[in-house]
Amino acid sequence: MKHRIKKLVEHLRTKPEKERQHIALVATTVVGVVLVFVWIAVFTAQSKEPKQKKEVFGENIVQPFELLKKNFNTTVDTVSQGVSGFTEDLKSITQETSTETMGTETASTEALETTQVVE
Repeated sequence: MKHRIKKLVEHLRTKPEKERQHIALVATTVVGVVLVFVWIAVFTAQSKEPKQKKEVFGENIVQPFELLKKNFNTTVDTVSQGVSGFTEDLKSITQETSTETMGTETASTEALETTQVVE
Protein backbone atom coordinates (compact mmCIF):
# COMPACT_ATOMS: atom_id res chain seq x y z
CA MET A 1 0.00 0.00 0.00
CA LYS A 2 2.79 2.42 0.89
CA HIS A 3 4.50 1.70 -2.40
CA ARG A 4 1.32 2.52 -4.34
CA ILE A 5 0.87 5.86 -2.60
CA LYS A 6 4.52 6.73 -3.11
CA LYS A 7 4.26 5.84 -6.80
CA LEU A 8 1.09 7.94 -7.17
CA VAL A 9 2.74 10.94 -5.52
CA GLU A 10 5.77 10.66 -7.79
CA HIS A 11 3.48 10.42 -10.81
CA LEU A 12 1.59 13.55 -9.72
CA ARG A 13 4.87 15.46 -9.27
CA THR A 14 5.67 14.96 -12.94
CA LYS A 15 2.42 16.63 -14.03
CA PRO A 16 2.24 20.36 -14.84
CA GLU A 17 1.43 22.80 -12.00
CA LYS A 18 -2.03 23.69 -13.33
CA GLU A 19 -3.05 20.04 -13.57
CA ARG A 20 -1.76 19.34 -10.03
CA GLN A 21 -3.80 22.26 -8.70
CA HIS A 22 -6.90 20.92 -10.46
CA ILE A 23 -6.34 17.45 -8.98
CA ALA A 24 -5.85 18.96 -5.50
CA LEU A 25 -9.07 20.96 -5.83
CA VAL A 26 -11.08 17.92 -6.92
CA ALA A 27 -9.59 15.72 -4.17
CA THR A 28 -10.30 18.36 -1.50
CA THR A 29 -13.87 18.82 -2.73
CA VAL A 30 -14.52 15.07 -2.68
CA VAL A 31 -13.14 14.71 0.86
CA GLY A 32 -15.20 17.71 2.02
CA VAL A 33 -18.41 16.32 0.53
CA VAL A 34 -17.79 12.93 2.14
CA LEU A 35 -17.23 14.59 5.53
CA VAL A 36 -20.46 16.59 5.19
CA PHE A 37 -22.43 13.44 4.34
CA VAL A 38 -20.95 11.58 7.33
CA TRP A 39 -21.73 14.55 9.58
CA ILE A 40 -25.34 14.70 8.35
CA ALA A 41 -25.72 10.91 8.74
CA VAL A 42 -24.52 11.05 12.34
CA PHE A 43 -26.89 13.87 13.28
CA THR A 44 -29.77 12.17 11.48
CA ALA A 45 -29.12 8.95 13.39
CA GLN A 46 -28.97 10.88 16.67
CA SER A 47 -32.25 12.66 15.94
CA LYS A 48 -34.02 9.33 15.40
CA GLU A 49 -33.22 8.28 18.98
CA PRO A 50 -36.03 8.69 21.51
CA LYS A 51 -36.46 12.27 22.68
CA GLN A 52 -35.38 11.66 26.26
CA LYS A 53 -33.12 13.94 28.21
CA LYS A 54 -29.89 12.13 28.86
CA GLU A 55 -28.15 12.64 32.17
CA VAL A 56 -24.39 12.66 32.57
CA PHE A 57 -23.15 13.19 36.10
CA GLY A 58 -26.48 14.77 36.99
CA GLU A 59 -26.32 17.41 34.22
CA ASN A 60 -28.33 17.58 31.01
CA ILE A 61 -26.44 17.06 27.77
CA VAL A 62 -26.79 20.08 25.49
CA GLN A 63 -27.39 19.27 21.84
CA PRO A 64 -24.77 20.78 19.49
CA PHE A 65 -27.21 22.87 17.45
CA GLU A 66 -28.93 24.18 20.58
CA LEU A 67 -25.57 25.29 21.94
CA LEU A 68 -24.61 26.84 18.58
CA LYS A 69 -27.93 28.72 18.44
CA LYS A 70 -27.54 29.97 22.00
CA ASN A 71 -23.96 31.14 21.36
CA PHE A 72 -24.96 32.81 18.09
CA ASN A 73 -27.84 34.67 19.76
CA THR A 74 -25.54 35.78 22.60
CA THR A 75 -22.95 37.00 20.11
CA VAL A 76 -25.56 38.91 18.09
CA ASP A 77 -26.89 40.56 21.26
CA THR A 78 -23.40 41.52 22.40
CA VAL A 79 -22.47 42.99 19.02
CA SER A 80 -25.79 44.88 18.83
CA GLN A 81 -25.20 46.41 22.27
CA GLY A 82 -21.64 47.36 21.28
CA VAL A 83 -22.80 48.98 18.04
CA SER A 84 -25.62 50.90 19.72
CA GLY A 85 -23.21 52.08 22.43
CA PHE A 86 -20.73 53.14 19.76
CA THR A 87 -23.35 55.12 17.84
CA GLU A 88 -24.49 56.85 21.04
CA ASP A 89 -20.87 57.76 21.87
CA LEU A 90 -20.35 59.00 18.33
CA LYS A 91 -23.47 61.20 18.53
CA SER A 92 -22.38 62.70 21.86
CA ILE A 93 -18.87 63.39 20.51
CA THR A 94 -20.36 65.01 17.42
CA GLN A 95 -22.63 67.18 19.56
CA GLU A 96 -19.75 68.16 21.86
CA THR A 97 -17.57 69.02 18.89
CA SER A 98 -20.28 71.11 17.24
CA THR A 99 -20.95 72.91 20.56
CA GLU A 100 -17.22 73.62 21.00
CA THR A 101 -16.98 74.82 17.41
CA MET A 102 -19.94 77.16 17.93
CA GLY A 103 -18.36 78.45 21.15
CA THR A 104 -15.06 79.08 19.35
CA GLU A 105 -16.85 80.88 16.51
CA THR A 106 -18.77 83.02 19.02
CA ALA A 107 -15.55 83.89 20.87
CA SER A 108 -13.83 84.75 17.56
CA THR A 109 -16.77 86.94 16.52
CA GLU A 110 -16.76 88.73 19.89
CA ALA A 111 -12.99 89.30 19.65
CA LEU A 112 -13.38 90.69 16.14
CA GLU A 113 -16.18 93.03 17.25
CA THR A 114 -14.08 94.20 20.22
CA THR A 115 -11.15 94.88 17.90
CA GLN A 116 -13.37 96.87 15.55
CA VAL A 117 -14.80 98.95 18.41
CA VAL A 118 -11.29 99.76 19.71
CA GLU A 119 -10.19 101.01 16.30
